[in-house]
Amino acid sequence: DPANGRAVGTLGDSKQQTLGFIGHSDDMVAAWEDGRPLLYKPDGSTQAIDTPKGANNLNITRIVGNGDAGLLASVSRSGSAVFFWDMKTGKLAGRADDRQSFGAFSVAFHPGPGGWIARGGSNQNILIWAWPQTGLPDIVGAPLKRLLGHTGIIRRMRVTAQGRLMTEADDHAAILWDPLHGHAIARYDGVMDSRLSADGNRFVFIGADGAVHIAQLPPTGQALIDAARKRYGELSADERDRYFLSEEINRR
Repeated sequence: DPANGRAVGTLGDSKQQTLGFIGHSDDMVAAWEDGRPLLYKPDGSTQAIDTPKGANNLNITRIVGNGDAGLLASVSRSGSAVFFWDMKTGKLAGRADDRQSFGAFSVAFHPGPGGWIARGGSNQNILIWAWPQTGLPDIVGAPLKRLLGHTGIIRRMRVTAQGRLMTEADDHAAILWDPLHGHAIARYDGVMDSRLSADGNRFVFIGADGAVHIAQLPPTGQALIDAARKRYGELSADERDRYFLSEEINRR
């Protein structure tokens, strides 16, 4: 309990390997040494997560979830796929797999139209697949984009409130991306630890100098378009394209 600093419960045991927190639903996710993850419910009960043959059920390195979509995603150091599970049933629900990459330490996804899937590989590359317009992902093939910019293993990836991708790596750099276009929007160096503000508009981090830095994240392309429309009227397609927006937004 962060209010009084007291422990309110204990999950798992000493064999626990990876822990993820699903903030929207207050569920906890644990991955065990044998690769079999469990979903912990607020009432203390658990939901077994199916790990069929061929899934990356060994050496899981990261589990993330989206409570609104009811989905979990995981990557492992011994597989090339991002696997998705249904949080209610524990059954395998989808995947994104190029069948070439080896090992990953981070994953993030932004479901829905105009959304995306991101996989941070051990080779310092970030693979991006577009989220399908309908249904859940069942993707086997080359990614839409390959993001290059880090010189260390990508350890953390987050979805911002605006639907963009924030990545951090062992090079102590954080990069804000427009993932569907592959553009780096902003870069922050010397990042030792970080948080996104509750409203998602600021990036707060401890720098290599030991100081706390607060950076205002750049506005989204849509926010810039709205401001330009208000001042100059309707924009042409070429003018909208200057803002590096996804195709979904550029069609508006």
